[in-house]
Amino acid sequence: MGVTYDLVYHCDPWPEIGNGHLKRGTDILNALHRRNPDLNLGIFGSWSHGARALMDVILDPTVTIIESVEIPTSRLAVLDTMHFPGKPDLFNTEKTALVKNSAELFVIVASGLGPNLPVECDVLINHLPCVALEGVMPGEVRCGFEYAPVSDEFYISNDIMTEFEGWVIAVLGPGDKQGGPLKLAELLYDRILEAFPGFVMLLSPDYPADKRTVLAERFPKLRLLQRIPSVAPLLHAAEAVICTYGNITFESLSCGKPTFLANYEGFQNLYGWSLEGEKLAAQFGMFGDMDAGKVDLLFDASKRRELAERAKSQFTRSGIEAIANELMPLF
Repeated sequence: MGVTYDLVYHCDPWPEIGNGHLKRGTDILNALHRRNPDLNLGIFGSWSHGARALMDVILDPTVTIIESVEIPTSRLAVLDTMHFPGKPDLFNTEKTALVKNSAELFVIVASGLGPNLPVECDVLINHLPCVALEGVMPGEVRCGFEYAPVSDEFYISNDIMTEFEGWVIAVLGPGDKQGGPLKLAELLYDRILEAFPGFVMLLSPDYPADKRTVLAERFPKLRLLQRIPSVAPLLHAAEAVICTYGNITFESLSCGKPTFLANYEGFQNLYGWSLEGEKLAAQFGMFGDMDAGKVDLLFDASKRRELAERAKSQFTRSGIEAIANELMPLF
């Protein structure tokens, strides 16, 4: 008979959906371990090579990275993934039921505007405030920016990569969808270097090496980073952040940074509009059709101050710690 864990975190950071779910999962597991080192914690899913390497860097070594094919059993199962790339509100009915049946209690951590739940969960935790639930209603619901998937390190600004202070930072999501990094560099490289001390781009762990070489050769003053232990010190240094909608968006907001969104997928634009409506971010639009007027806002100091002040007023404490606080009484 196999091991029964106290908690197993189920997430799938495929290249198609990025590492946001993985980062959220590792942060929550690390927070739970700090609260009770005796808990038997595990993480389970399908991982790209880059995601698996990232876990070795950021996950507490006492947490088990479960390599088995069979779904592990646990007292508490937490599901946090995007079963269908580009469709964050949809859950695979069969996979969701299997996770639910593997544990005594079942929690879904989601990030949707309208999650459609195929089976009942004991608790749904969603970090967007205006959520229209569909499908099978959960036992309890916790919604709001207070659960934004951000750890304490993004609220503590004494750890800073000073060489990038005042620079524009771009973090552009998984792989090389639609040539996003190249398109952004083509559009903004010269303008950013005229208006700011520098321009740095953090590429995903799965970004192709040959594409990185092209960026380096065409844009010699563009600093390229990859596989850093934590993005927090980089964000703390930034004057402004350009990112694709996802975990990184909320990490930037939690650092109190003016945040500009350039997106690969339609759902990212939809979710980004919800933040723009809250005056928390400005959208450039899709990489293939960026709005020149919105791009100009990056160079407007008053707009950057407005976005930064709004972010600081809405994101005041770690959502990872808030999620861990919800999970601890369930053991």
